[in-house]
Parts: sequence; C-alpha cells; structure tokens
Amino acid sequence: MSISVRDPAPYDRVEYADDAGESERAVHPRRVVVAAAVATLAVITGPLTAALLGFVDRVPVEEDSGLTPLAERVLDELPGAYESDGHVVVPAGTDPGVAWTGDVPPGRVDGWLVELGVNGLAPYGYLPAHGATPSWLFDVGPADQVYSDVGPLSFACMRWPGLAECSGALLMEHDGAQYVFRSGLGVEVLRDQVLSYRALEGGLPTQLVLGALPPGAVGAMVNFADDGGQIAARLSAPRGAGGETIWWLSVIDPVESVAFVDSDNDVVAEVSVAN
Repeated sequence: MSISVRDPAPYDRVEYADDAGESERAVHPRRVVVAAAVATLAVITGPLTAALLGFVDRVPVEEDSGLTPLAERVLDELPGAYESDGHVVVPAGTDPGVAWTGDVPPGRVDGWLVELGVNGLAPYGYLPAHGATPSWLFDVGPADQVYSDVGPLSFACMRWPGLAECSGALLMEHDGAQYVFRSGLGVEVLRDQVLSYRALEGGLPTQLVLGALPPGAVGAMVNFADDGGQIAARLSAPRGAGGETIWWLSVIDPVESVAFVDSDNDVVAEVSVAN
C-alpha cells in the first residue's frame, strides 16, 4: 500500500542558509514528498496511517501485498522494518546485522558538510555485516525489494590519504558519526552528469538527484520529462564543498535534463539525463 499527499498548489517554498548564515529561499516541488506534511497527516489520521508510514515498529502485511516470502520474513523479524510503496525498508540504525565501522574524522572533509535532507536507501546487504547476521538474510536479493535506510545523507568533498585533491562522497549518519555511503565522485563527473540515488523522504521512496554547478552558473533548473515542468534545485553555500557549489533535489517524477543559469537567468550549460 502506498500513501501520497496531494495539494492543489504545485510548489512549496523552502529555506536554506548560505555561508554567511543568511536565509535564502528556493522553489521546492510539492511532488517532492515533504516529511513535515507526512508527519502531520499521521497525527491527523491516527495510528494506522503512522504505521503505514513506518513511524511504528510493525506494519501488518495484507494477503495481497505482493511481497515475496523473504520480504515478509524481513518485515516480521527485523526491528523497525516496514512496508512503503511496495518496498520493505529496514532502518540500519536498529538492524542487529549491520556493522558500523570506519567513521569519517571531521578533518577529512574539505569545506562544508552539505546536509541533503533525505535518508539514503541501499539494497539490503550493501552495508557491512558482522558474524551475528542470521544466515537466511544473505538470501535476500533484488527481487525481494528490501532496502536498508542508511540514515541522513550529506555530501562532502573528502581528502583521502596520499591524494592531493579531495573527491566527492555521499556520507551517511549513525549515532552522530559520519560513514562513507558512496565515494569517488570526481569533480568532472559532478559537473557533467546528473547523479541519481535511491532515497527516502517522509517514509516514502524517492530519488535524489545531484551534481555541481559548472563555471559561470549560479543556479540549476531541473526539467521533468513529458513536459512535467521545471523546478529550481537546492544549492549549497557557494563553492562550499571542496571549492564546488553542489545542487540537489529529491524527486519522484522522471528528470529529463538540468539547465544551469547565470545571474541574468540565461542558460550557460545543460546536461541531459539518460532514463
């Protein structure tokens, strides 16, 4: 079962802070699932809705849920596991099989840590496991649609030992510490491609798209496929992540391209997305 929140107004307004601490405003799509709105819905409609959104430990599995037997077993046996839009989500923070090792020291981050406002989703088994993991969990595969919620995601330009320049990485948070989720995101890739990752916002699966502004650009406009409109991406502090300005957006609709604009709102570059 899935739950969607709809509103007649197509856009919302969100705020973010620049490196001077002043608040700027950016257009954010209502098609992006907003956690606060979902939480409000849960309060209004009561415990059943909260359970469906994963705010309680268990979600009853309907007979016609379409889940595989392994997915149902995960839902029944792992702490905090819940179903969302056909996925079974397991919070990594309460998963007894996950081994949290190799946290990132703050000194390895060049510039600012850019908090992205979504949680990361990874295929179950992607995170390191320790010896206490039940053997049956190793049989969970792509067809089971089981994912680990790895916690809040941030972008950072990390300095690795022996390398002169920092490299882009997605970090995940657990117990106040940061761990590498994805690494090796070079500057050339960030400027020339739109990177996309599974994410979780407000208890619902979504896609995180991100990249870096090319020279001369001060903003990024995300164009949706099938004439789905255009939305301004969120931005980090200017050149705040290893000298790069990071743009990102959480979406559920297919993205066709991203146009980069200058201070006069003229397009200086555009990147197409292969769907």
